[in-house]
Amino acid sequence: MNDVTEDLADQFRQVDALRARKRLRRALRFTALGVSLALTGCGVAAWAVYEKLSNNIQSEDVGQALGDDRPAVPQANAAGERPLNILVIGSDSRAGTNKRLGGGKEDGERSDTTILLHIAADRKSAVALSFPRDILVDIPSCKRPDGTRTWPERKQMFNRAFTYGGSACTIKTVEQLTDVRIDHHVVVDFQGFVNVVDALGGVPTYLPRAVDDKTGNIRLPAGCHLVKGKEALDYVRLRHDESIGGNGGDLGRIQRQQAFLSAMVQRVKSTGVLLNPTRLYAVLDAATKSLKTDPGLSSLGDLMALATSLRDLDTRDIKFVTLPNRPWPHDPNRLEVRNPEAEAVFAALRADQPLPDGRPRTITAAVDRTPAPALPKVRVRVLNGADVPGEAKRVAARLRDAGYTVVAVDNAARQYAHTQITYDPAQARAARALARAVPDARLVARPSGSPVVTLVIGTDFTGVSADAVAPKASAVAQLPNPAPSIEARAADQAVCPAS
Repeated sequence: MNDVTEDLADQFRQVDALRARKRLRRALRFTALGVSLALTGCGVAAWAVYEKLSNNIQSEDVGQALGDDRPAVPQANAAGERPLNILVIGSDSRAGTNKRLGGGKEDGERSDTTILLHIAADRKSAVALSFPRDILVDIPSCKRPDGTRTWPERKQMFNRAFTYGGSACTIKTVEQLTDVRIDHHVVVDFQGFVNVVDALGGVPTYLPRAVDDKTGNIRLPAGCHLVKGKEALDYVRLRHDESIGGNGGDLGRIQRQQAFLSAMVQRVKSTGVLLNPTRLYAVLDAATKSLKTDPGLSSLGDLMALATSLRDLDTRDIKFVTLPNRPWPHDPNRLEVRNPEAEAVFAALRADQPLPDGRPRTITAAVDRTPAPALPKVRVRVLNGADVPGEAKRVAARLRDAGYTVVAVDNAARQYAHTQITYDPAQARAARALARAVPDARLVARPSGSPVVTLVIGTDFTGVSADAVAPKASAVAQLPNPAPSIEARAADQAVCPAS
């Protein structure tokens, strides 16, 4: 970032404040405009630019739909700074001009791409965590955005959360899976992606082999290319061409998307967009035309303030990583979360620490785990549904050591093949806290009115997680020592190999 961008951010923030004052006290609107002229020096231009770009952005408030049963807000560091977690959702909506870009006829709207962008409290590093659309996760009960239907909790492909309940349901799903609190969200559609790529003059890509994919409608020779428009969109969405590892799944596509986003970051830096007000305006205009955000990011002043706070963020300190996964045993076309690697990533984000790299290291940064006032202390009943004598007593002892309150130990009425956690929907947060100790257990919501969460040990039980964190206010986020190594891509990695 630079002085030009900071000056623009200051101007937009000043206009933002005056705009809010205008809404509240319309009788003083001409006085406010006069003050803006005096403050900015070129206030008329700043006001006009601000109004146009801010009016491009759609705002959606999902706070009520998220409710109060959410992960805790991270504690601030010594400097009073907190990390920031932004969920970026790429929608595959075919509405409007998106239909000619989507290349499909399927109705509805799914999350074509979902990335959790974690920005460190000191704003000097960031992690972009991609969620495969084909991965099976527990999607919580969600209400449709129009309020006409409430979907029950179910295990389903990740991208269905957006179909069921829009941004709110996707946020709830990510928070339930990661125990990371989402601060903001951004939704961008096909047209928005194309607009930004074109405003940058195209983005460089590299193909090790030629692509001739009829399904994705893209044909490119091997080598480096500067892709634009629909061709760029087709490239990042390509899933079927076997010449670049496509098999209809999402993992190869995610790798290309991460490389493409890295190239976009490098493109912004190398072409001097931030130093050229005309080009910067073109990029901002393109970006904001297809954005839908929460109210906290719905004005240009908010977006520019965020951009300015990242002025010291180097591309080598931006890491792209995919949610650790493995094939689902029951269907090779689906994926499931792979632990303990996934939990290692989540713990690093919760503690605002670097991703684990296999070196002996334990994360001990304090994280506020204070339960919400309405949440009682986690009370657990342990039932032995496995054909292993004494297993329930051993598990109960391990849970007590981890800080859980075990209120009963008994044998289940029958044998269970799968370990599960059953709970009343009002105890969803307590169930998720217990699931951190038994990450492979299936969560089963069953109305009962009971404040007790039941752990039924099945024949597939592998033990209580060694890195289980007790749900206490003073708890810390810890990783195994040594932590699993997580493969990540840095944003400064070269797009095309050196010739």
